[in-house]
Amino acid sequence: MKKILTSIALCAFVMISTDTIKASGWIQNIRTVPSSPVAGDTIYILIDVSFSSGGCDLVNSSYLWNGNALNIQAYHCLGPLTYICDVTDTFKIYPLDTGTYTVDAAEYEGDFMGGPTCSTFTVADSKSINFQVTSIPTLVNDLNKSGGIKIQLEKEGKLIIEISDQKYLNASFKLYDYSGKEISSSTLSENSNHFSVSGISNGIYFYEVRQPDGNSKSGKILPEN
Repeated sequence: MKKILTSIALCAFVMISTDTIKASGWIQNIRTVPSSPVAGDTIYILIDVSFSSGGCDLVNSSYLWNGNALNIQAYHCLGPLTYICDVTDTFKIYPLDTGTYTVDAAEYEGDFMGGPTCSTFTVADSKSINFQVTSIPTLVNDLNKSGGIKIQLEKEGKLIIEISDQKYLNASFKLYDYSGKEISSSTLSENSNHFSVSGISNGIYFYEVRQPDGNSKSGKILPEN
């Protein structure tokens, strides 16, 4: 009787262990960065994936356009450890025209029992989303409109700031790209200020003007031809 109970317990353990190490993955989320892209933006597709074993290294990936549909495939080689392995697969998509686009993503997992090369892959999960690329909105430069200062950013990297209201004299000026990274910082020490800024491309830029008295104003600007 004791041997029978021992055998039953052993079988149960084997069944639980086998079920535990059975790998499976699922897509948590698909998103774009920026979240509301406009024409001219460089777009990133981010796929948040979880696997029930790890590690979960990405060993290969590809994407292919079919009209306005983007087909993405990502291949992960899973390790034998039992834990939730979270990973984000990132794909850089170059600027798109305005329109509605579809992302069809398929995540593949390799059988870690098949050897270190993970040559056998099966679909873990697939998911689709739609996103829109809109036209660049008409931007109103409040500082230009209200007078006192005129800001002009040219695509070849010239930044020209003309001051007609002396309250902006010796103000600090900062320019940021769409991700919030500061790309230029200067002091407006003249009525006509000319600066060179590298890496200017299509898209929206943000600026901040801080006057010597501490007051500041900010806005958006588009590079001009």
